[in-house]
Amino acid sequence: MSKGKQAELAWLRYYCAIEGAPPLTTEGAPPESLPAVVAISSAGSKIRALKDGGAAKEAVDTAVAAQALLKKEHAAVIEAEVKRLLLPGGDEAAAKQLLCMLPPSRKKAMEKAAKKARAAREAPAAAAAAAARIIDVADPANRICNQRKIQHLLASSGTGTAFRYHPRLSAAAGLAEGDAAFLTEKWDGTTVQATRDFVAKRFDNFKAGDPRKHAAPEEQRYRLERLDWGDNAHREIKRAVAPHEGALGRLAPGLCAFFEAVGPKIQARYRHLPSSHGIRVFDFARDGRFVGWRETVSLAAEYGLPLVAYEEVPALSLGALLERLGQPNLTYAGADAALEGWVLRGAGAANAAAIAKVRVEDLEKLVGSAAGGGAARAGEQRK
Repeated sequence: MSKGKQAELAWLRYYCAIEGAPPLTTEGAPPESLPAVVAISSAGSKIRALKDGGAAKEAVDTAVAAQALLKKEHAAVIEAEVKRLLLPGGDEAAAKQLLCMLPPSRKKAMEKAAKKARAAREAPAAAAAAAARIIDVADPANRICNQRKIQHLLASSGTGTAFRYHPRLSAAAGLAEGDAAFLTEKWDGTTVQATRDFVAKRFDNFKAGDPRKHAAPEEQRYRLERLDWGDNAHREIKRAVAPHEGALGRLAPGLCAFFEAVGPKIQARYRHLPSSHGIRVFDFARDGRFVGWRETVSLAAEYGLPLVAYEEVPALSLGALLERLGQPNLTYAGADAALEGWVLRGAGAANAAAIAKVRVEDLEKLVGSAAGGGAARAGEQRK
């Protein structure tokens, strides 16, 4: 900034009463806007003096009206000065003070301009910080993987309002009638993962409704980012994770815990539970490969991390499972909140890698069930 511009800024900072402004010197010429600034500022001082002195309301109102006229008269000059101060190398604090010297309508417009200018100035740093938070899951050196996609347990057909589930096992689930399986609670929260070095979350690169998202491979659809606890957007996740940061920090190198962060402001089903902040571990991966459920149970116990409730089913019966899922008022084993559903995992040597989910709400679209029939009829009525 040239000496002349520095001098102009010093004049403005002085007359705008900027906190911490250096003493005014007479070096350099004042800015063209100074007479307008002085006039409006002096009118403001007169208003304050009248109020402090207990003047009559009529006198105060007259002074306020006079200042409003001055603001209107000098609006173009003040607005031009604000725009100049918002340029790179300007002074946002002085610009903010000058905004108060504009008429309400023009002040609002300039506040939007100031916000836009600030965002433009901060954009490069914000982009660099965001890029630094991204974890390259394809790099073997990171020894980490994304949350895996879990198939639906039930076979399905149709799309949109014609979409239905069928009372048979999906081939993609990898489970069959009579298989030994683990039944684990499916907690409704926000999915987070952590190593000894960081806590991270998977983000979708596509917005809701984007037709490309379902066809895109996982490495293109998702990105994994370290969570910045200084970001207010993550305050609820931080509150849920905080009691377990010590345990997560002790995880062995290459080990990654996957869990749901829950709380009254994370998902609606916990709103009536003000003390429900916490996590529920549902998976572990070592060097980018998911371990079996038995090892997940063992690792959660070793590190003192809360695990989703589970039970072992000796022989899977889909009919019995759906009947149980349809019982009213199902809740979590560890919280008085409506159960979202279950995740089934293979418990035998032949199906150890199998994993599939089924939710309570799936019954609404299940062919042959009372709820599913109602959904089907509603769909027909909408046609």
